[in-house]
Amino acid sequence: MIENPDAGPDQEDSIAAPNRWPEFSFWKLLICGCFAVLLVAAMLLPSSNDNRSPPRTVCKNNLRQLCLAIYNFETEHGKLPPAFTVDVEGNRLHSWRTLILPFIEETALFETIDLSKPWDDPVNAKAHESSPDLFRCPSSKTPSTLTTYLAIVVPDGSFGSEAPRTFSDFTDGTSQTLMLIEVGQEHAVHWMSPYDADEKIIASIGPETKLAHVGSFQAGYADGSVHNVPIDVSPTLLRKLITVAGDDPDDRINF
Repeated sequence: MIENPDAGPDQEDSIAAPNRWPEFSFWKLLICGCFAVLLVAAMLLPSSNDNRSPPRTVCKNNLRQLCLAIYNFETEHGKLPPAFTVDVEGNRLHSWRTLILPFIEETALFETIDLSKPWDDPVNAKAHESSPDLFRCPSSKTPSTLTTYLAIVVPDGSFGSEAPRTFSDFTDGTSQTLMLIEVGQEHAVHWMSPYDADEKIIASIGPETKLAHVGSFQAGYADGSVHNVPIDVSPTLLRKLITVAGDDPDDRINF
């Protein structure tokens, strides 16, 4: 081997081992590996807006979005959606849930529906087999196409008059009047069904009701707020809550 006359002892060593790694490279690799693991773990964690919130919170948000959709429907059409549409013979065709689809980002699904045909007609099979997320409580044990979110359809209620109401009809105050209610799973209906909560269903709410949430049910008010109502709520108080113009005290509820 030809020796470099200018090389000192240190230079000779470096030439003999040109690919030697620094002594601390192992620790660098270890640290980098730890960062990589943490990065992957962070990517797998649920984000703040991916609906992995507690079921009761998701359920409350569903009802809040439905109340907002009804509000937006009233703003655009000058009236609330009817509880259901009918044909010339008075047969029920479609629910308010179908009519608000464009207001819950389901316009494409809405456009597949023939509103002149009943909700369960074969021509509406595509929509009938669908299950929009907002109509389903995540704690519900019912089939995915069923909903426990029902409108209150009583003569003096939000959806009970012959003609669709406007919010000016709510003289008890929108913050004091129930519009939607989460019923027991035994009263669940298909989300397209033109049947909702009448006085009999509302009066039946009690300890034996098969609720999705322990001890209470969710209720949406005409002002868009949603509250947990205790299962042992007084029938008298509940009856006051479902009327739009009963001259009831403003402080009748504070759940």
